[in-house]
Amino acid sequence: MGASVTAGAVPIGNFIPTHLVVPVLVGPHSLDRWRAVVVSEQVIQAATSTESAAAVRMARAWLVAHSARAILTFRVNVSDNPNAPERSLGEGRLEVLT
Repeated sequence: MGASVTAGAVPIGNFIPTHLVVPVLVGPHSLDRWRAVVVSEQVIQAATSTESAAAVRMARAWLVAHSARAILTFRVNVSDNPNAPERSLGEGRLEVLT
């Protein structure tokens, strides 16, 4: 699958993503450490329903091992202006990782 070009954008490779996934980390972390988790393949795998149950479990375990305690998933809204579509995040969903 590979890391998302736009960190957390789902589906990967789509110019206009439908969702944005962000991990919730606990504790002190450097920007580089946070960035490494955000762009990881595991963030997308843990949040998408297209992955097998085993892949989702492994991705979630990896995230927990890297201090992620939850995943926030937002719908990406796109304005109807064809010349300069504006993107904004809609309502989010919080999933606690166990």
